[in-house]
This record gives sequence, C-alpha cells and structure tokens, in this order.
Amino acid sequence: MSDVVKQITNVIQLYENNFNKLDISNFAQIAHVGAIVARIRSGIQLENEVIDKLRELEKQIAIYSRKMDKHFDQVKELMGENSFYAEVAMNAPMLMKLMRDTLSQPTSNMFEDACRRQPPLHDAYKLISLIEQKSTNPLRKAMAAESLPSRSTFNKWHDNIMRVIGEFYILELYINGLFWDTNMYGPNQLKSRIETLQNDVENWRIDYENKVVWPEKARALIEKIQDVGNREKLQNAFDDILTTDIFYIQVYNQCSDSNRHTFHSDPSQTIISCRRGGCCVIVYRSRHAKITRDGTSSLNIHEKFKLILQIRANIDRLLQIFPDSTEILSLNIAFLNYEDIIEDYKRNPDISMDEIEKIPSDEFMKKYWKLMELIAFS
Repeated sequence: MSDVVKQITNVIQLYENNFNKLDISNFAQIAHVGAIVARIRSGIQLENEVIDKLRELEKQIAIYSRKMDKHFDQVKELMGENSFYAEVAMNAPMLMKLMRDTLSQPTSNMFEDACRRQPPLHDAYKLISLIEQKSTNPLRKAMAAESLPSRSTFNKWHDNIMRVIGEFYILELYINGLFWDTNMYGPNQLKSRIETLQNDVENWRIDYENKVVWPEKARALIEKIQDVGNREKLQNAFDDILTTDIFYIQVYNQCSDSNRHTFHSDPSQTIISCRRGGCCVIVYRSRHAKITRDGTSSLNIHEKFKLILQIRANIDRLLQIFPDSTEILSLNIAFLNYEDIIEDYKRNPDISMDEIEKIPSDEFMKKYWKLMELIAFS
C-alpha cells in the first residue's frame, strides 16, 4: 500500500468510526487528502487505487454528513432565535457537500468559490465566541431548562457543540491541503481555540456537579417517580444527575407497622419517603465513593483502604449475627483479599499499579453496597 493510499485510508477510518471521542489531534490527516486532490487538480496522474480510495472516502463523507444533519438541526431548533445558528446549520452542510464533490470532480471551482464567500474559519471563530457567552450557549440553555442538572443533557449538548465545531475544523484542514500546500496556520489557530473551549466545557461540568441538589431537589425527584414508577426508574433518574455523589436506593412494599423495618444511617445523607405509591423508598447518598465521568468508580488506593477498614468491622459484626451466611462469608473473603493487596502496597509503595488494579473499583463498590444492604436490613 502506497503512502498516498494509506493516508486516504486513515481518513476513511475516521469517518467510518464517526470521529469517535472527537480527538482533534487525529483530524490533521484530512489536510493530506486535500493535498492529494490538489495534485490531481494540477494535472498529475495518480494510480487507479488512489482514485478508487477517494471515491470510497466520498461515500463515507456522505454517510457521516447525514448523521451530522441531526446535530445541526438540534442546535438550530434550540437556538432558533439567533440567526447565526440558523446560518451555520445551512452553510456548514453545504460546504461539506461541495468539499465531497471535489473528490470526484477535482477541477471544479465551486468549493473554492463558496469558501471565499463564507470562510469556514470565520464561522468557526464566531460560533466559538457565541458558545463562550452564557446567553448564546446551547448547552447552558438546555441545562437551565432542567430542575436537576442531568448527565444525559450535558453529554448530548457537549457532543452536539464539539461535532458542529469539528465540522468547521475538518473543512479548514481540507482547504489548507487543497489550496495552501498544507500551511497549517489556520487549522492550528482553530485547534487552539477548540482545546480552550474543551477546557471550558469541563469547567462547566464541574460547576453543574457542584450545584446543590440534596436534599430538597432529590426528595422532589423521589416523590415524583415514587408515585408512578419503580426502583429501576428511580435508579436511572438518580444515575442521570450530573454529580460526583453516588446513591444507594432501596424500594420495598409499604409496611403497615413501622416496627417491621429498621435501618441505621447518617440522617443528613438519607432520604426516606414512605406511604406513597404503595411503597417505601430509602435513598442513601455517599460523597466519598466518587465516580468518574464514564460511570465507573474511581476510588484511589487510600480511599479504598479507609473503606475497607470500616467494612471489616461491619463484616465481623455480621458474622457474629449470621455465622453461617454464605453471602457474608463470601464478602469476607473478598475484602480480606483486598486488605492483603493494600497491606502489600503499604509495605512496598513501588509495587506495580497492575497489582493495585486487582481491586477493580466498580466490583469493589458493588460488594460495598451489597454489604451496606445487609447491614441496613440486619
């Protein structure tokens, strides 16, 4: 495979993977495709394999463009009162279509003429400037419409924003390869602005995570779902709250006598809602067992060790009450293994992190919450 074919193939794979993770450092290869088309425009004959690959890329861009229509439409719908967003939703797809046409019709000047009339770099800068302002930021507007900041809404609009801006970055890269011999000044400037915006988005996420939702808004959410839903709906709703807290939820049938159920917890971290929807709900919040953005636990070694010490005392107490419980005995063995690994780490801090990761955080927390359930209802 020639280097030229390999470069086009790499870009095809970007489109096939829908630019997953939106890592803009991988986008630069698009400029090479522009430079390849520029060689054809200048009269250089390239092998048939290159032409075939360009046609394949043209098809992949068409498929991706249809998917991008959804992102542009959502931005236009939410921000319809701002004429520039509507303009962007029209211009960017049009430029992308003309760019696509140059792969099969390299000598056409329509793409060049359109870029001169409406430079993608200009639109990208203006779009970023609008997003940087709270009043014209679609993510901020969508989040403001919610009583509780939700992870799904934040992620949806984060994805929409970065994909729309990413479209302009793709165009700017291709233009530089096609017309400017891969002089990367424009793309590099835009890349820097995009990276700054990505940092801003992470700061917005932290701001939303720190919004106070406990206990009033959390209780309102419980009561809203408790009247019409079930444990799964309640768990999904709490999982969607944009916060670093995690929640343990128990839903059980309504008891006629309060003596039929008992539990112990920190009152400031517990919400109890009974006699609604024919059931009782207990929600316990943990501010220590934090989770990462992708939903998996991210306890560091010291947090794990602190929890294990607390857990060991509770397991010993439970074993005195239920000495033959296979479930508790199983948990006991698991946490003894965890202790051994951490004790090894304390004796030898240079121990491989692979050893530490033998305590997978998500598995650790599942066992932890299972133990909390046994403690609460023992």
